[in-house]
Amino acid sequence: VLAVSKYNKNGKYVKSCLSYNTGDHMDTADPFHSGNCAVTFQGNVLVCSYARQMNNVHQSNDVFCVNIKTMTRDTSYSSYVSHSFDQKILARENGDVVFANLGDAGSTRGFALAESGLANRWSATPFHFYGNSGENFTNARLGGIAKVSTGIVLVGSSAPSMSEKFRKENQQLFIQIVSPVTQKSMLSGSRRKGSSCGSSRTDTGVKWLTNYKDASVTASAVAVMERQQILVLWEKESSAGTESYYMVLSPTGKILQKATRIGKISLNACEEIKYKNGCVYWTTANGKKTASVHKLYIGKFK
Repeated sequence: VLAVSKYNKNGKYVKSCLSYNTGDHMDTADPFHSGNCAVTFQGNVLVCSYARQMNNVHQSNDVFCVNIKTMTRDTSYSSYVSHSFDQKILARENGDVVFANLGDAGSTRGFALAESGLANRWSATPFHFYGNSGENFTNARLGGIAKVSTGIVLVGSSAPSMSEKFRKENQQLFIQIVSPVTQKSMLSGSRRKGSSCGSSRTDTGVKWLTNYKDASVTASAVAVMERQQILVLWEKESSAGTESYYMVLSPTGKILQKATRIGKISLNACEEIKYKNGCVYWTTANGKKTASVHKLYIGKFK
């Protein structure tokens, strides 16, 4: 069903580690079904969180870990979110891995976070969506996650309301910084109240970064700069077309660089941006045979 293969620097095949379908109702029948795959390295372990359809026809994410030295399966990290249609993953300095999922099931109809490993284990849904369990329409997109001194940064776009109004609202950009200790956002942003799967919910520490009346945020991404500053990029889509912007915030959520226009350049919603030495990089193809690598100078903040 799923294979991770290793090749040497000259392109010669070395070995593969396979995940088989044994026929169990919870096993993977169709990898990458209705979602993507996010990967990271934690030491010698390659951690893959991918969308899949199971033998029981239900959809979820699954985690497949491989020790790249021995090319054998590793079981150190795990995460499961029912109806997960987007996945992000982050390796922590403490040896753990943080998973993010966009889910629409009853227990996790929202952006779900979970940490797995030996140092710390927790799970939370800091941002909820209105609607019934299993309703595929969420009017939201997962941007990315990152780690700063104050917690786990969650960036995405969503309809602001947790009520029936959410169906017709424009998606706006938001940020939360979730503490691994309390599983709540430490930002002093607004409280977001409403209903999700018929239950009353209150999302705390939600800081909205856009308030477009005639546009929606269609992609977003996050990276950490020097001194723990948070770099956020996003696409604004309106009748005039698509434009991209960036913003820089402190690890406590203070805006250091207000929304700055990049131009009519798309982001890549399926790939993370990379930051190094004052510059951010990402790649797009837009249906073309040749991919383009974009380099944007941000500068360093004191």
